[in-house]
Amino acid sequence: MGLIPGRDVIRPALLFLGSSVVIWIIARLVTRNIVRSATFTTVFLAVLFSFNFSYNLGKSVIPWERSDFGVFWLLVSLAVATLSAWKKSSEPSPAYLNIFAGALGIMTLFSLASNALNSTSSKEPQDNLVARHRKVSFKPDVFYIIADGYGRSDQLKSKIGIDNSDFINGLRSRGFFVANANHSNYCQTELSICSSLNMNYLEEVLQNIPDKDLSRETLSNLIADNKVAQNFKSFGYKYIAITSGFPALRFSSADRWLQAHREINLLEETLIAQSPVNLSSDILRNSVEAKRYNLASAFRNLDEVAVQSSSPRFIFVHLLAPHPAFVYNSDGTFRVSEASGTLYDGSDYMEHGGTPESYRIGYAEQLKWLNKELLRTVDVIRKENNEAIIVLQGDHGSKVGLNQNSLTKTDIDECFSNLFAIKSPVKLPDIQKDSTTPVNIFRIIQSELFDLRMPLLRDRSYYSTWNDPFVYNDVTNQLSSSKDLANFGDVARKNR
Repeated sequence: MGLIPGRDVIRPALLFLGSSVVIWIIARLVTRNIVRSATFTTVFLAVLFSFNFSYNLGKSVIPWERSDFGVFWLLVSLAVATLSAWKKSSEPSPAYLNIFAGALGIMTLFSLASNALNSTSSKEPQDNLVARHRKVSFKPDVFYIIADGYGRSDQLKSKIGIDNSDFINGLRSRGFFVANANHSNYCQTELSICSSLNMNYLEEVLQNIPDKDLSRETLSNLIADNKVAQNFKSFGYKYIAITSGFPALRFSSADRWLQAHREINLLEETLIAQSPVNLSSDILRNSVEAKRYNLASAFRNLDEVAVQSSSPRFIFVHLLAPHPAFVYNSDGTFRVSEASGTLYDGSDYMEHGGTPESYRIGYAEQLKWLNKELLRTVDVIRKENNEAIIVLQGDHGSKVGLNQNSLTKTDIDECFSNLFAIKSPVKLPDIQKDSTTPVNIFRIIQSELFDLRMPLLRDRSYYSTWNDPFVYNDVTNQLSSSKDLANFGDVARKNR
């Protein structure tokens, strides 16, 4: 427990004691019996705080969402506690109840210990893309910042109607290389991020998984436990993830997963993790307010980790912007418009109250706000951590011309033309090419930092419909700037 200062124990201890007293008083008023109310309180809290252990134990059998299981477990806690109190008289506590409470305590302690061990150990490397330990003298922090749906400047100008040159020039004046003709490998967030964080195309990443087992949950798991992070951890890096409300991104394997910003300490966060309470829950907020809150929290969390630490860190950041919902105007004031309360994009956005015009206006306004926040954040990182590598990337482009279920009706030039910018104190000549795609970014960075010599893959782009995400249509040669794409390596592509 050396990670937790003594002062950090006081507040959670007082809160736990206070909440226990409140629960006991309520139970006392209901049962009109001191012993029964004490039994209810003890059993309720014991069961409640065994939530995390039970969830991890049972999710392989029943694939619950954590929030759904949380509601279920709260009801279980109430039911078990009520049953125990109902059967309880004023006699001494029976042996079965003591054994039950002790077992739950052991389970909770086991869960806490497991979390602590998981946060300080790396998984065993799985294949030749995962690095072996070797001495490395220079270990800069690496920030991988994904701005969801951030398109390339030429496409933004022609399809959205916004001149983004001020932002691009602002990045270049701060030492960034910004590509002019690059593309994303996929045009859906989960597909794109899963591919880039595992440094390979999805056909290869998923090749050992039977077709019947493929799902978007598979992608979420591979994103959470990705090869880029495994490599960094094998060289002594800490793995930090910052998210802003996209449900598919869950980084339980990270050393720190920062969601909604909150003023709590490590012990409080660890204790709450054992209960059904979800600190990032949007139940008390509507979807528009939730997105504003989550984006603002992500930037505050990013400011918090900008300061260089004693250990090198790989920091993954996902910003759910400029992607819909469009909740910010360019000046930072709140925005509400057609379909503004949804995560729908492309044709789905149009089918849920949006129009091409409202998309263009909302996207442009939110992009201008985002640009100011990104440049401010970059300045904070440069001031506090000037030797850090900063990768700023869109997972795909804007989608006013995307049809979620028809390639022939999709403007692939718009959807696959993404932002890519990088600032690095290390010379990375292979990455400073207009044709670089996300699948190769960390092959280049980690090969240079750790002398891994990972071969570069051919830069390809694949369209998938929303309903069939694992059917890949190669659109590389249909892209308007495909003639500029570099062809590295000799990796055969195959469709499932």
